Amino acid sequence: MHSLNAVYDEVQQATIVFYNDNSAGEGKANVITLDSSGNATVSSAQTFHNDNTGDTSAVYAGSSKTVISFAGDVSGTTLLRSKVISLSGTTLTFGTLVTVSGGYPNNPCIGYDTDQEKAVIVWRDAGNSYYITEELGTISGTDITYT
Repeated sequence: MHSLNAVYDEVQQATIVFYNDNSAGEGKANVITLDSSGNATVSSAQTFHNDNTGDTSAVYAGSSKTVISFAGDVSGTTLLRSKVISLSGTTLTFGTLVTVSGGYPNNPCIGYDTDQEKAVIVWRDAGNSYYITEELGTISGTDITYT
């Protein structure tokens, strides 16, 4: 399953669209902005993961930062990966890629708690009878750490 996600950045007044490009399997992102007449401008594609990218989920975390989580293949093993992405104009800056879990992640979903300033990621763990598993992420700059 290859998912499509969109996140609106209220500071930059732009939408970031995340997807699998289907030709190389890479995770891509485009920035869409609207002018005062409502005409859309779409940026060129930018790669957020240069290997097979499956299910994705993204959330706006304030201050022009978005957190994306995705099932990504690394040497034939599917891992749950995540990174912080910052937006300035139509330019995306990608933070450090982190591995959240290596246990056959399915259906990752991420949210952001503005009061606690934490990302909350949940997924169905196929390696553990498909139980729901969760981790909390703390953002620092363009990095995220899960506990």
